[in-house]
Amino acid sequence: MNGEDFLYYQKLLIEHSGLSLSQDKTYLLTTRLDPVAKSLGFATLHAFTDELRRKPDARMVSLVVQAMATKETSFFRDNLPFTHLRNIILPALIRRNAATKSIRIWSAACSTGQEPYSIAMVAREFLKDYPGWTVQVMATDIADDALAHAQEGVYSHFDIQRGLTMKIILDHFTMENTKWRVQSELKQMVRFGKFNLLKPMETMGRFDVIFCRNVLIYFDTPTKKSVLDRLTERLNPEGYILLGACESSIGLGSKLKLSTDMPGVHVPVAAVAAPKEIRK
Repeated sequence: MNGEDFLYYQKLLIEHSGLSLSQDKTYLLTTRLDPVAKSLGFATLHAFTDELRRKPDARMVSLVVQAMATKETSFFRDNLPFTHLRNIILPALIRRNAATKSIRIWSAACSTGQEPYSIAMVAREFLKDYPGWTVQVMATDIADDALAHAQEGVYSHFDIQRGLTMKIILDHFTMENTKWRVQSELKQMVRFGKFNLLKPMETMGRFDVIFCRNVLIYFDTPTKKSVLDRLTERLNPEGYILLGACESSIGLGSKLKLSTDMPGVHVPVAAVAAPKEIRK
C-alpha cells in the first residue's frame, strides 16, 4: 500500500469509526483490507481503493470499518471490573433503584458477546437474592459479523475455557455437539444492536452502568474526550463507567473522576461517592 492510499484510509477511519492508525499499521491495514477487496471482485486492493475514493459507497465504507474493528475479547476479561460489579456496584444500585427494581447496563463495544454475557452472568447470580428485580444489558458494536456471533450465543471450547470455570459453564451454557450455547434465561437479559460511538447517543436512553473497555485506546485525544463526555451524559446520577486497564479519563478534561477504591471505574464529578457505605 502506497503512502497516499494509507493517508486516505487513515482519514476515512477517523471520520467513520474514530480509529486512529499510525504509519506503522500499514501492514495491518493491507492484510485486513485485501480480503474485503477480493470479496467485492476487485483484482487488487489499490483498485478497490481507487473505486472507494471515486465513489465512497456506504456499504464499502462499512466493510472497511468492520474489517479494522478489533474483535479480541474473552469472558470475564481482566476479571476485576466484574468483581467490582458484583461486590460494590450492584449492591449500591439495589439501594438506589429500590423504587423501580430495575438496573440498566450498557456494553458499548460488545464485540462477539463475551462481555455482555459475562455481565449478565454476574447479574443473574446476584439477583437470586433479590426476587422481582430485573437487569437489562444493552450490547452494541459497530461490526455486523461480531454482532451476529454475539446474538447467536454459540461459542467454541476454546472461547469457553478462557475465563470460565466448569461450574459457570454448566450453570449458564448448554453443550451442542462440540460447542456451547448460552442458555435462554441468560440470553433474554441481553439486547444486541448496531451502534457507532461517534454518533449521537440520545436514543440509547440512560444507564446505571456503562462498560466501554479497551476502545478508547484506538482513538485520538479529541475523540476520546468527545466519546467520554457523551457517555457521561447517558449515565443516571451516581452511575459508573468502566474503562479498560490501560484507559483513563484523567487528562481529558472530562466530567468524570476515577473512583478512589475501584480501579478502572469512573464516576461523574458531580456524584457523591460513598464506597465504604456501599459495602454495608
